[in-house]
Amino acid sequence: MNEPSEQVFRFKYSVFTVDVRFDGPILLARTGVRTVTAPLERLSALYVRTEGDSSELVLAWRTDKGRHKRARIFADAHEPEFARLVDALLARKPGIDLRGLSPAKAYAQMGARELDGVVLPAVMAVAMLLVAFMFGPLIVHGFDRDHAEVTIEQLASGERPATDNLSVRGKLALEHGLIDPGKSGGEGSVWLPLVPEGWTPEAPVAVVLHAQGRVTADLDALVARDVYSGIVRDVWWEGLDDRRVRALAERGVRLADAPLLLDYGATPGADLGIVGVVLGLMALILFAVAVGLNRQTRKLRSARMHRPALNRPAQRPDDDD
Repeated sequence: MNEPSEQVFRFKYSVFTVDVRFDGPILLARTGVRTVTAPLERLSALYVRTEGDSSELVLAWRTDKGRHKRARIFADAHEPEFARLVDALLARKPGIDLRGLSPAKAYAQMGARELDGVVLPAVMAVAMLLVAFMFGPLIVHGFDRDHAEVTIEQLASGERPATDNLSVRGKLALEHGLIDPGKSGGEGSVWLPLVPEGWTPEAPVAVVLHAQGRVTADLDALVARDVYSGIVRDVWWEGLDDRRVRALAERGVRLADAPLLLDYGATPGADLGIVGVVLGLMALILFAVAVGLNRQTRKLRSARMHRPALNRPAQRPDDDD
């Protein structure tokens, strides 16, 4: 074999970029979060089917114990790099070509079944689960319906209510805070130490208040308050990020060992609303894609019964190859 040890092929499948490479004796294909591998020298069958707007490549081989294994790679129809991938595979193993068979016979010989209308919804469903995980903290806060009123002294002493929905009595140290004015309109973000009356910079800060949006346009009114209500962001990866910690230190703020971040004005209902909108839109898209692919699959399977195989003839490999 004179092929390079690594060959790379990139092509599109719907909204995804498919990356396939020959890494020594292994084929490695990535489509979004989905990864498939196949042993190049063990391949015993190759089949390609192009119908509608997509193409499917099925590869089959046997393990050391004689078990049948398969890998599927999908692409948009007529992708040049996909065709180059097929040619490269057949250059390595010319006797594995099953493209002269009908889809039903080819799949049966490889011990596989057709996956029309399954892969794309499955990939999107996985993406939806990943997004749901990313919104996990908002979901946790959204179902926390309790509320507690505390003083900043209580929080500084380590006294924490069971809920993250707090109204905290204290004062803001504006001169020691971080202010991001935003691009225009006076609406930005602020990170301000929430401290007891008479606080001095030598004392540790247990709570930092984060406010954003219109409320930051009138900081004098914000600082004049005595009670600040919001959600303590401390679920999983939430909290004050390292960049803000360093910036506050440069402003002369000595933070406690585990400072709390109070998201001013945040409510459980608003958190759940954000999650509901994002996941709801994704669910609608997923449902629409699944319905559309199901209809397309029915049409293609009906039409397939009345026409010959779409692949050019090729030699059938020995089953034990």
